Amino acid sequence: MQTIVEQLVSLDVRDVDELELIISLIFKKALAEPHYCETYANMVFMLKGEMPSFPNPDGGNDVTFKSILLNVCQNEFENMPRKIEISAEEREQCDQEELKFKMSQQKARFLSTACVKSKSHGCD
Repeated sequence: MQTIVEQLVSLDVRDVDELELIISLIFKKALAEPHYCETYANMVFMLKGEMPSFPNPDGGNDVTFKSILLNVCQNEFENMPRKIEISAEEREQCDQEELKFKMSQQKARFLSTACVKSKSHGCD
C-alpha cells in the first residue's frame, strides 16, 4: 500500500477534476472490494495529508482531498437505499442463495462507505 500511496502522491495532479477522478477511482475500488475496505480507508487517510489543494473557483476555502472525498462519500450515502432489501422482481427471478448474495453485497457497500468516510475524518 505504501508504494501505491507514493505513486499517487508523485502524480502531477493539476486541478480539482484530476483530484476528484483519483478519489472517485479509489472510492469505487473500495466499494467493489469491500473485503479490502480497511486497506483503502488507510490509503485515503495517508493520502489526505499528501495530495495538493486548489483554490475554490467559487471563493471560500480551498478544495482539498478531504473535502472532495467527503462529497463523494456523501453522494454515495444519499444515493443508497435506506434499507437492505430486494425488489419484488429480483425475488421472483432469483433463488434464495442469489438473494442472500445480493443482500450481502448491499450490506458490504454500506459498510465500505462508512469505513472510508470515518477514515476521511481521521477516526480509527
